[in-house]
Amino acid sequence: MATPKLTAKPDIVVVGGGPVDNTEIHYVTGGFVDPVPRLWERLSAGSWNPVNLARVTRSDAGDKNIDGFFFSPTLAPGVIYQVRLYHDDTDPRSNEPRPDFEVGVPAVKGPTTLITDRGQLPGGTYYGQTVATGSTATNFFLQVGVSPPITDPNGLQHLTSPLHTGFDLLKTIHRLDLGPLLPGNDFFAVGLVFDASGGWQTFAVPFKTHQRQVVIKYHTGELHIIKNGKRFPDVGHTHAQFWIWVREGDKTVDSKFFGDINSFSIHDGDHIDLFPFAISATVLGPEKVTAGNHDLGILIRGLASHSAHADEPCANYFPAEHFPDDLTPPVKTPNVGESGFFQLPTGPNEAVLDQAFVVRARPHITDHEFEFEIKLIVSVAYFL
Repeated sequence: MATPKLTAKPDIVVVGGGPVDNTEIHYVTGGFVDPVPRLWERLSAGSWNPVNLARVTRSDAGDKNIDGFFFSPTLAPGVIYQVRLYHDDTDPRSNEPRPDFEVGVPAVKGPTTLITDRGQLPGGTYYGQTVATGSTATNFFLQVGVSPPITDPNGLQHLTSPLHTGFDLLKTIHRLDLGPLLPGNDFFAVGLVFDASGGWQTFAVPFKTHQRQVVIKYHTGELHIIKNGKRFPDVGHTHAQFWIWVREGDKTVDSKFFGDINSFSIHDGDHIDLFPFAISATVLGPEKVTAGNHDLGILIRGLASHSAHADEPCANYFPAEHFPDDLTPPVKTPNVGESGFFQLPTGPNEAVLDQAFVVRARPHITDHEFEFEIKLIVSVAYFL
């Protein structure tokens, strides 16, 4: 199923510089519509108005509920034409929730000098750009992508396939932060400022996001025994041992072991400090991150010994009888919303310092199931 998306052609309108002074919008709903796509438009900071689907001139899919093309109104110099796509009846005037996709198209006239100062602020997962334009209020349009920009016959620079686009209206000092981006990778940013009369100035800069380092500490963590799985006619102590696997993407990059199936006693409700086990920290990076190793996940497994029953496994994956990398194919890393998936923040607040991260293992059998969770301490930092 397609991802919701809006594109504009041209992405910058030069008033008087082409055959028409408007742009064509192509929307793709992604299939999540109820019951039809909701498209809204406005000029600069004006009122949002719904786009009547009767304006749709064609559809690649032959179904305007899936995708379609329509033209903007005629644009005057100095405005930015904005379109939002929603899959439901959200009113954009409330600003909540965020649209499925948003696009802005500047309308400009001719080049001039507007920028008095600007600065780059790349992070690990985002790109920040500041621009000052003295006493002249301007609009600011920013794009980030992988490929170098191209320059059109009007002297405007464009990214052919931008990853992210943002805009900021009518200020003398602008800041935009665009992302998420993969840490430790090379990108390009293209900025455009333009005033109320359509005078514009553009710039393009290469940049590299900072590399990511993840540190997982165990010595300040905790093992919580929810149930030790003991049941009639078991007698004596229940003993257990435990494993932890650290995943980047679906690859195991570190593993830990503690406890003893013959001597480490566990009881219902135990909260056991991990400090005595002297488990060394996991340190990943600083490193370049790709789509394949971006996600951070934890797999855990415990094995409890009972006097009258077979050893009982418990894990946050299935089947718990096996180690995750011994299966063909190997066990998948926890996904969003599953226990063991670590949600990495993005943007200016991307750093994480000593955040408690609790991973819970699922019971494997019925009745008095063996069940536990492990608390780890995670830090994430980004470095040049």
